[in-house]
Amino acid sequence: PNSVSNQLSNNLTYCILDIQQSNLDKSGIMLHTKNEEITVDWNKDIQNTISQIITELVTNAIRYSHGNLFSVTFSQNKNQYLITVHDNGIGFDKNISYKKSFGLSGIKKRIDYLDGNVSFDNDNGAKIDVSIPIVKGD
Repeated sequence: PNSVSNQLSNNLTYCILDIQQSNLDKSGIMLHTKNEEITVDWNKDIQNTISQIITELVTNAIRYSHGNLFSVTFSQNKNQYLITVHDNGIGFDKNISYKKSFGLSGIKKRIDYLDGNVSFDNDNGAKIDVSIPIVKGD
């Protein structure tokens, strides 16, 4: 079976290729992914939900950050699967509201569905950290 990181990377690659054809080449945007081997063997529903989260995060970064360099990092520790999306754009408005942003609201709902957490930070651009607990039997 494919590891989760391979599945997510494949899904993200398809998303990026789709976006790239219309936007990335014209705008000079560079996307970098860094994968550690992920050993969790989640069911397809969880994999699809994580893929949707990552796709929305990257799409939002490309649309709204005004940056041109984006990184997506996948890793895991003993208890959590970790995703970080970081860009070199303008960062977040400190008064950000999930209720006013359909995209952020959808991301938050998907992360809540997985009993995960998300944090938004300004660190030379926007930085979003997502953690999803590893539950035995997934």
